[in-house]
Amino acid sequence: MRVLLRTLTLISLFLICATAIRAQQSSDAAPNLAIEAIGAKGKAQAPIAPPQRTEGQSVADVARQLRGEDLAKVRVSPEEAKEILKSVQPVLRFASIDSGLAIHTMVKSRMISRDDLRTMMQVRKIDDDDARRLQAEELTLKKFGYVPRAFSTGKFVEGMFEEVLAGFYDPRTKVISLLDWVAPESQLSVLAHELTHALQDQNFNLLNWQASVPSRHSAREFQVNEAEALQEAEARRAVTEGQAMVVLIDYQWMQHGIDSRLELVPGASSSLSSYLAMVPAPDTPVIHAAPVFLRDGMGFAYREGLVFELELLGKGGRQLAFSRVFARPPINTHEILHPDAYLQREKIQAPQIPDLNAALSEKYEVIDAGGLGELDVRSLIKQFDNSRVAESISQGWHGSSYLVVKRKEVPTEKATTADVGLVYVSAWSSKVAAQRFARFYADSVSKRYAQAVPTPSACQGNDCPLESFQFNTEEGFVSIERRPNNLVLVTESFEPNLAVAVNAAIVKANTNSRQAAKSSPELSARYLNSPVFADLRALWEERMVLEVARAFGK
Repeated sequence: MRVLLRTLTLISLFLICATAIRAQQSSDAAPNLAIEAIGAKGKAQAPIAPPQRTEGQSVADVARQLRGEDLAKVRVSPEEAKEILKSVQPVLRFASIDSGLAIHTMVKSRMISRDDLRTMMQVRKIDDDDARRLQAEELTLKKFGYVPRAFSTGKFVEGMFEEVLAGFYDPRTKVISLLDWVAPESQLSVLAHELTHALQDQNFNLLNWQASVPSRHSAREFQVNEAEALQEAEARRAVTEGQAMVVLIDYQWMQHGIDSRLELVPGASSSLSSYLAMVPAPDTPVIHAAPVFLRDGMGFAYREGLVFELELLGKGGRQLAFSRVFARPPINTHEILHPDAYLQREKIQAPQIPDLNAALSEKYEVIDAGGLGELDVRSLIKQFDNSRVAESISQGWHGSSYLVVKRKEVPTEKATTADVGLVYVSAWSSKVAAQRFARFYADSVSKRYAQAVPTPSACQGNDCPLESFQFNTEEGFVSIERRPNNLVLVTESFEPNLAVAVNAAIVKANTNSRQAAKSSPELSARYLNSPVFADLRALWEERMVLEVARAFGK
C-alpha cells in the first residue's frame, strides 16, 4: 500500500507539472509554475511563487529569471569543492545500483575554473578534411533551408561557447570535470549524471562504441553509398544521455526521501513526455536566436533519449534499458522517437538514389550525400510551420536520401547555395503522409527563396507524377513530385530538362519493391558530430542536466 501511494503521488506530480506548463504554453503571460515541491520526507511543501513578467520583458527573460542562478557570480569555495569531490564514490555506488552497471574502477574527478576549461578546449583543432566536410554540410543546411544563407558555423560555436558551461565526463581522459561556477546545490545532480557515463564507459567503452559508427560519409560518387549508411551516432548518444537522466532523477528522488525509482512508476514515459517537452532548454541570446535544427539537435539526446529509456524500463526493466540496449543499439532517430519501432525491429525501406554519373558528371561534382532522419524532417517542418504540424507529418517518415552537387568551375570554399544542386527523395508510410509532406515542401519554397514563381507542369503521358509543384527561383528551377510507392522527389537548381532526367532515374531505381535497408546517415547527426561541436555539445547539453535537475528537484 505504501509503495502504491508513493507511485500515485509521483504520477500526480508529473500530471500537475504537465498541466501547469501546458497552461503556460497557451498564454503569453509569464510561466505559472505554482507546483508543489516534494520535501525531504516526501511531503508537499508550499507552492513556489513564480516571478512576474514586467512590461518589455520577454518570456526568455522570465525563463532566465526562473533559474535564479547568475553563472558569472557563482564560485564554489575550496571547502565546498572538497565536500563535493568527497561525494564522488557514494554517488558512483548509487549510480551502479540504479543502473545495474558494475563498478570496475574508481573514477577520477576534479574541480576546474573557466580559464582551465578554455585552455583545455582551445588545444583541440579540426583538420583540413573535417573543415571541408563541415563547409559542405553547411551548404546543405542552407540549401534545405535549415539555416539562413548568411549563417556561419564558426561564429555560432564561438557565440555559444561562452554561454553554456556546466560539467562533463571525458571518456578520453576518464576524468569527471566539475566546474567551479555551478552552484554547489546543483553539483551532485550533475555528478550523478556524469558518473553514469563513467559506468557506461567502464562496461562498454564509450569511445569504441561510438567509433563503431562511421563519422564520415563518402561523397565522391554520384549516388548514396548504402555500404556506408550505418549512422547511429545520434541514436547512441540518446541512449547514453537517456540512461544518465534516469539515474539523475532517481538520485534526486532519493535525496528528497522518495523511496522509488522510475523503473517502478507505471506509465512513466507517457506521464513525463509532455512535461519534458516543456522543460526549458538553456536559454541565452545565441541559443534563443538559433535555428530550430540546432536547438532540436542539441536537446534531442536528453529529452527524447530519456523518454526512450523510460519506455524500455517499462517494457523490459533495468536490464533492457541499460545493458541490452548497448548490445543492440537503436540505429536512427526514428527508433528513439518510436521505441516500439526499436523493440519490434522495424525495417525501414530506404529509397535509393541511383548512380547519376551519366546525367551530372559533366558539370557537377558531389560535395555531400546522406539522408534526412525523422528528427531532421521534424525540425525542417518546425522551421517553417508549427510544432503540431511537424510532429504529425514527420511521424510518417520512412527513410530518405539526398545528394548535393556543386558546379565544377566554382571552388568549394567560394561556393554559395546558388552554385549547388540538390537531389532529395523521401519515402512515406502512406499516400496521405506523402501528400502532406509534398505540399508542405512546396509551400516552404517561397519562404526559402527570395523569388519563387510557380510554373505549370508540361508533363504528359503515363509517366507523369501523381502531383507536381514547380517554381522558378533566383537559384534556378525547383521541382517537387509525388510518385507511386509513397515517394516524394525534389530537385533544386538544375535546368528543367536535367531535373526531368534525374527524376526519371530515381523513379526507375525505386519502381520495384525496395530492399529493406538502413536509412542513410542523418544530416543532423553528421553535422553535430563534427569535431568542431564536440566540446561545445558536451558543455551545452550539460546545461540541460541542470534544467531537468531543477524541474525534478523541486
